[in-house]
Amino acid sequence: MPPPRSPEELNALILRVHEAGLQACVHSNGDREIEMLLNAFERALKQKPRANHRHRIEHCSVVTEALLQRIKNLAIVVVPHSYIWEHGDKMENYGAWRWDWMHPARSLVDLGIPMAGHSDDPVSAADPLLRIQDMVTRTSAEGKVYGARQRISAEEALRAWTVGGAYASFEEDRKGSITSGKLADFVVLSDDETVRKINCPFGKAICCGWSAMRIWVAIS
Repeated sequence: MPPPRSPEELNALILRVHEAGLQACVHSNGDREIEMLLNAFERALKQKPRANHRHRIEHCSVVTEALLQRIKNLAIVVVPHSYIWEHGDKMENYGAWRWDWMHPARSLVDLGIPMAGHSDDPVSAADPLLRIQDMVTRTSAEGKVYGARQRISAEEALRAWTVGGAYASFEEDRKGSITSGKLADFVVLSDDETVRKINCPFGKAICCGWSAMRIWVAIS
């Protein structure tokens, strides 16, 4: 399936967004279109260098080592899928040899590439704990593991869903961590997910939560 835009059209669009001083957040899944997008980012940054641009790739599903290095060199933020629980079976069509290069959370962490968590709702459930489980276990609802090499720790997944998300939207000065002066948005869980071997964290109960200093309590 050909990409929806030609390289020339994509180059022009990215340059227009970049020159306007905006953050480009581009849906891109396959390695061919990711390469096209990186070419467009590279051209725009050469024509008008800009530090801290935080241009983003939404999903960045299928990569190679070379693509990841380019992403790092261009200081791109990646927002990868974490939907294996619901959609692991769809990865079968790519072949097992590619699973370790899909939704590359481990590689992103190891390379120091900024990463944010997301659900892509309604593609997968907007349930942060389920999405964190997905990044940690890479296991489908049927119990099959897809791409174990890309597993990350619970702490790393939690960071992607908090600090990482705030950074991806230029909001780390006001949210993303429990820090004096930031929005008091957090939940209290019935168990400590970060100090135990995670198997099924999404099943843990949320006891209560705070949102902008308003408390709410879960009723079971």
